[in-house]
Amino acid sequence: MKNLLYILSFLLFQIASAQVTIIIEELPKDTPKETTIFISGDFEGWSGGHKNYQLKQVNGQYQITLPKTEQRILYKFTLGSWDTSESSNTGEKIDNRIYKFNKPNDTLHVKISGWSHLFDTKEVSTASKNVSIIS
Repeated sequence: MKNLLYILSFLLFQIASAQVTIIIEELPKDTPKETTIFISGDFEGWSGGHKNYQLKQVNGQYQITLPKTEQRILYKFTLGSWDTSESSNTGEKIDNRIYKFNKPNDTLHVKISGWSHLFDTKEVSTASKNVSIIS
């Protein structure tokens, strides 16, 4: 009986202390050296660059460990603001990333394709050539 209680309390502790470590295994080639990378998401109010969510460099890779707050989190990476958020490799906006807490202690390896501010992504008009704008 004592062993059963010990095992149950251990399992409850593991579930209550669930966390995920997110490691960026690949950055775009044009990422500035010694840059500061942040994770932003629904778990911190989508700030874009809160100092408590700055990734640390460990063995040459950026990483952060997040405690379980909900069953899943939505997030993106930035260089400190939404003007410098991650993007596709052509500079286009990407959907939010999603992580579902399925294990008590998990490690997630991610790749970042691009940074939005490093591309010239002017809005292209969808209007026909015979349309003109009158002020």
